[in-house]
Amino acid sequence: MFLAKKKKNYFALAFSDQEIQLVQTNQKGEAVLAATLPLEPGIIERGRVKKPDELSSLLKNFLTSKKLKSKFVVVGLSEAAAFCRVLSLPSLPLDELDQAVRWQSEPLLPMSLEEAYLDWMLLEKDEGAVRALVMALLIELVEDYARILEGLGLQPVAFEPTALSLSRLIGKGEKSSLVIKLKEKGAVLVVVGPHGEIELSSTISFKEKGEGDELFSTIEELLTFYEKKVDEKGKVEKIFLCGQMANETVAAKIKKRTSLETELVPIKPIELASTVSLANKDIAAPIDEKTINLIPPRIQGVYDLAEKRRTLTSWIKFWLFSLFLILFAFGVSTARIYFDLKKTEGETIEIQASITPEMREVETEAKTVAKKATQVLALADSQKELAGLLDDIQAAVAQTEGISLNHYSIHFEPGQILINGVATNRDQLLSLRENLEKSENISQVKIPLSSLEKEENVNFTISLFGKEKS
Repeated sequence: MFLAKKKKNYFALAFSDQEIQLVQTNQKGEAVLAATLPLEPGIIERGRVKKPDELSSLLKNFLTSKKLKSKFVVVGLSEAAAFCRVLSLPSLPLDELDQAVRWQSEPLLPMSLEEAYLDWMLLEKDEGAVRALVMALLIELVEDYARILEGLGLQPVAFEPTALSLSRLIGKGEKSSLVIKLKEKGAVLVVVGPHGEIELSSTISFKEKGEGDELFSTIEELLTFYEKKVDEKGKVEKIFLCGQMANETVAAKIKKRTSLETELVPIKPIELASTVSLANKDIAAPIDEKTINLIPPRIQGVYDLAEKRRTLTSWIKFWLFSLFLILFAFGVSTARIYFDLKKTEGETIEIQASITPEMREVETEAKTVAKKATQVLALADSQKELAGLLDDIQAAVAQTEGISLNHYSIHFEPGQILINGVATNRDQLLSLRENLEKSENISQVKIPLSSLEKEENVNFTISLFGKEKS
């Protein structure tokens, strides 16, 4: 999963209290640009931005010196600010599973659900149950970074904590492993289960520069705590190292202390391995159950719409170019037939008999492509209609008190929009439905019964369908 072989038009920025790491990778997932910007103490503290103006100025100069062409960025944030937990849940439809994850996570969060961006991904699924990895970050914390990046003309497309980036470095295997990012004055430790899930994570700060008894003691305590919860098959069998202070000497010391096989992750540069993993993250909307993305919904909506427009434009260009080629070939064939007939009048019947079927086949192909091009252009018109739907949704939300939208997704072909959010109580959710139904552009508003079960703090999902234009 780590070495993603596909084109990516974004780069990665990982923020910590001590530095900013920048990585851009090629199609093979290898780092082609890697750099570090040290930070003075107090600019970022425990993952929180304390001096936004100073951070913005430093980051602007840093990025300018690297001459980056892309404006899209994946953002890594400090593990100290993140919440991470694996939940076991009954097997439910996707929309109901999302609500179940939020309900079970709420009492475990160190902040209220309304104060957090929360997302999850499926780890295992069978007929009766599922296991989901849940991660959350404070809305205020994410928005601080988002505002700084947007102020510099960048477009964030994903946010994630360090632990998630580290877990992707080793992917899925048969046994649990421990991944350690060893820094000059601290470390991040993550226990990764056999399915690639984060079972446990911890951060430590060293009193002195470099590793020492603090690191070894923390490793032993973490392994002891984890192995009390699992059977013999679930025990950690291997340790992986990365980060600024990772080297063969440290690996040998850890192996001697723990009796576990210990090695460096095979990623270069090893000191930026977690940021290389971040740069290779698969980007998807928060509603996608296969990835975790803690991006603000307002940014995700803009990004989704831009991606759909680019895809639609590419298809239109492809079909129009194909149509041009076929019509050009048809014209060449017609001209060739004309001149051949002029030169060989005595063989007119034979030439007509051999050429006419080819002409009909080319003509049929041209009509087929023309029809597809018309369908693509019609799809472009439907996009404009969906833009009107989005305006009506925003107007309805503004007219209804106590409504907070989390995210939405757009399905162009059926003209459908799914919106997800939280209502202070059930009556406000019903008022939102009434305001949506008043729209001239909306034909149907559907709320599942599961969204109406709670009296207060109602997590809802609404399906909207646009009216067909005459």
